[in-house]
Amino acid sequence: MNMRYMAWLIMMMAVSAAGQAAEPAIDAPTLHIVATGKAVSQPDRIIVKVPIEEKAETATAARALAQAKIEKIKTALSSAGINPAVVAVRMSPAFGFLGNGQDGEVDLAGGAVLHMAAQASQRSASSLVEIRLAEAAQLSKVNKVLDDLNLPTLGGPTASLTNDSAARAIAIADAMRKARSEADVYAQAMGFAVVGITRVSNDCANDYRAIAAGWTGMFGGQQDLTVATTASACVDFMLEKRP
Repeated sequence: MNMRYMAWLIMMMAVSAAGQAAEPAIDAPTLHIVATGKAVSQPDRIIVKVPIEEKAETATAARALAQAKIEKIKTALSSAGINPAVVAVRMSPAFGFLGNGQDGEVDLAGGAVLHMAAQASQRSASSLVEIRLAEAAQLSKVNKVLDDLNLPTLGGPTASLTNDSAARAIAIADAMRKARSEADVYAQAMGFAVVGITRVSNDCANDYRAIAAGWTGMFGGQQDLTVATTASACVDFMLEKRP
């Protein structure tokens, strides 16, 4: 055999073997996990809502009655040791039925809405009083004041945080911990091991657990005075076949 041809053949075989060795391996399998973390905190903002509505023959008289009731709330809170400055008056929408010729007259200064009552001869003034507290310990005093005045509340008290950054950081860490724990369980069941993370996102639009957590406290007042902060983590874990 021609020596030159032999040398060429050996070189081609070596190139072919090197090419086969350099071929990329099949992509490692990944596992997509969605987890929701939670942090429970004590609130530093509590709001109690009290609807106020008074009726009279004139708008001026109705407004005066409503304002007198608001002042009575402030005075009673002050007597209970609560600064009346925590009381805020919100404008309330007019009530009534379509087609009864009802026209609302807004009193911006007083925070009330004047409107025709069901009886054509009367006017009514309505406002929404918000009592804003920074300490949960004051809530029992507020409830006693309202009970003594025979005033109902609009739902129960709502609790929140003025700054939820620290709580959110805890919730994120909790979500990542749960995601890794769940990934290990799935990987082990399939004979794999988790060896890394390829992607992390907080855009978990289809995570029913995160959506359900967001519904908590939307309807009515909260059952307790703690604040639940949630965070979602969508994580893609890289797997490796166990030996």
